[in-house]
Amino acid sequence: MALSQGSVRDQFEMVSILGRLPGIRLIADGRNPVLMAAWRWTDPDPFRTISLSLSVFRVYLPVGGSRHGGIAVGFSVTIVRLALPSSCIYSISIIFSSQSMRKLPIVVLALFVFIALSGCQLGNFQLGKSKPPPPNPNAPKITRSDPVINTGRKAVVLSVHLKKEFPDACMLGMTLTNNMDIKVTNLSVRLTAFIRGNVKYDAITRNFTQIKPTESEYREATFMKIKCSEIDFIGVTDPGRCAIGEDMNRFTAAPGDCAKFVDVAISPHITMRKTKQPKPAVSEVDPLE
Repeated sequence: MALSQGSVRDQFEMVSILGRLPGIRLIADGRNPVLMAAWRWTDPDPFRTISLSLSVFRVYLPVGGSRHGGIAVGFSVTIVRLALPSSCIYSISIIFSSQSMRKLPIVVLALFVFIALSGCQLGNFQLGKSKPPPPNPNAPKITRSDPVINTGRKAVVLSVHLKKEFPDACMLGMTLTNNMDIKVTNLSVRLTAFIRGNVKYDAITRNFTQIKPTESEYREATFMKIKCSEIDFIGVTDPGRCAIGEDMNRFTAAPGDCAKFVDVAISPHITMRKTKQPKPAVSEVDPLE
């Protein structure tokens, strides 16, 4: 038996484990292989390869002071993983005589258990799967669906089909699809997050440009310092900035004319509503966001 990787103590313990299997005899003078076969398998882990080999030896066994010829079978398993910083090579070989052939299923089972349980870490040999990294507490919970691209009328369809829930933020992914017969050169939509009590929390404006008929464009909006579950609904308004076709070319604070082209699709991730934006006072200027 040969075992690589790890300290002498680890190797001795592995020899002891496999040496306790009934009927297995370790033969040190196996020579002259008469049959050899090898099998190689690449793990889903792109850096790990498992190799199996089978050898049949003609050996000479000491019996009653004389040497008698016989047959021995050897199995070898090698696991190689090349991935920094935990590159390693594990190799184990078992040779046993024809007298213990009836124990072959036990040996094969032991080798496959070794493959299934073999870990790969820095330092000494470790029998057992490597522990997965702890979950990232800040990793977002992601839900997605297919975007809605048609509402049954000629319009541009705004569909929220992606949501990333962070501990202290809410990101929404949306697609604007042009179902009209004219080109959308420029179209802005304002997304306002409302919390309980119909209170405005924050507003984000996203701009879509150069969308030809049947084409679409993707944008994302992230509301900071708030969880997705704390948002009651998202109000979609028209900041009055659009250039659609040849007749509609506006860049003004007066809302309404652009909104008539937009349909807001129902989203399974968050409540979406098309709302009206009140006209600002004469002294107010619509900020560019």
